[in-house]
Amino acid sequence: MTGIIALNCVNGARPVNDGSVPETIICAAVRASNGKIIRGQRHNDAIRALQAMDGYHGEQPHGEDQGFLTSTTGS
Repeated sequence: MTGIIALNCVNGARPVNDGSVPETIICAAVRASNGKIIRGQRHNDAIRALQAMDGYHGEQPHGEDQGFLTSTTGS
């Protein structure tokens, strides 16, 4: 089962992982200014996909708006 998106631990939240199951990165992810999450093989792929969508042409997520979709199952 896939878990949460850990975008550089936004607001101090960290993915829950008690160590019993290894955490695996599934893909890169970026967050648009309105909170929409876009996934990609690499962050640049996700950014290009976001910028190709209507209404997001000038978006350039960076820093805390880039992260990864992981296998953890936050609780």
